[in-house]
Amino acid sequence: MSNNTDRNLDADVTLNSGALVANWYLQTAAETTIHCLKPVTASGDSSLIIGVASPLVNDENSGKSHLNIEKGLKGTGTLTCNPDSISDPSTFRIRLLDDNSGFKGTLVIDEGNVDVGDTDGGTVGTLNGGPVVVSSDGMLWLNRTDPQTYTNTFSGSGRVVILHDGDATFDGNTGGCGNLDVANGSLTLANAAEVTLSQVLTVATKVRQLDDSTIASEFTIPDGCSLTALGIVGGNDDTSITSTDEILVTINQSGGSVTTTGDIGEGNGLRLAHYSKADSVYNMSGGTLVIGGEKDLGVATEGKGWFNMIGGDVFTTRVMLNERTNTGGHGKLTISGGTLHLGSGGITADSNGPYRVVFGDGGGWYMGYGGSKLE
Repeated sequence: MSNNTDRNLDADVTLNSGALVANWYLQTAAETTIHCLKPVTASGDSSLIIGVASPLVNDENSGKSHLNIEKGLKGTGTLTCNPDSISDPSTFRIRLLDDNSGFKGTLVIDEGNVDVGDTDGGTVGTLNGGPVVVSSDGMLWLNRTDPQTYTNTFSGSGRVVILHDGDATFDGNTGGCGNLDVANGSLTLANAAEVTLSQVLTVATKVRQLDDSTIASEFTIPDGCSLTALGIVGGNDDTSITSTDEILVTINQSGGSVTTTGDIGEGNGLRLAHYSKADSVYNMSGGTLVIGGEKDLGVATEGKGWFNMIGGDVFTTRVMLNERTNTGGHGKLTISGGTLHLGSGGITADSNGPYRVVFGDGGGWYMGYGGSKLE
């Protein structure tokens, strides 16, 4: 393959055993190339390992390179993204641009990026039908702009990003990854999906949406599903990008269980309305939310946050309504149903930070150490 001057492989490739290492060569440090791979079947114990290597020296291999897989993968083998020979593997991308549901093997992202669909979105390209392993230096981008359902088992400590406006569903999935970003669009758990993250769930975050003046993301947890994460953040922004006017965050929990286990900043396990452009709401109507590790349920940091409790059970040491003073943030807590189980920290806000607390409407309970009902 190294002698193919246009770096396109148009012939059918079938792997029945062993491994095929496909390295695409960059000739200059400034070169950015898109390579096309058509169709591949990886069967049995076979592996297709895709990376970038240089016939010269590594310093001349610092340009960006993208590989388009334009025809559907098939088989039960392993597809691995591993561009470890270039100076910055994070610049390498594999784009899956066809229906890969017939590939029941494992997708492994050791380093670099795998895009399901084009980086700019669109309605072509699917994930494989088998397990997905995202290592700590890898990223999986789910770029489809139309509704997509994923039944894969995810594992590893890397990052998975839902980038564009499409409605994504994790259907019956088990496992997880390091970080999960619902950057733009929506994610719904379904059919007893169980997602476990070693790091953070971020809902609505500025990543590659350079032209979006409004970023809007939604995360939904129904009955029978669960999420466990180090923490949950709503509304992140790269302040160097000024084109975003607002970041809209909606988290809906109508059942199931959500658990945070650690501190994601300033003692918060849940951090709504993180950046100043964020407008966040957590609609709690059923199930159980546990803020573990004696951390806070943070309603607002620099943006406008609302924790809207109309059902279910919430357990937290403290509700922090507004984390910072004079940053434009505003926190609102509504308890009109369900039970808020509070520890020793009670309900508080930073000095002079604006906030609002509303009890009643549906007869919610505030369970402090006295166990009294507030109306």
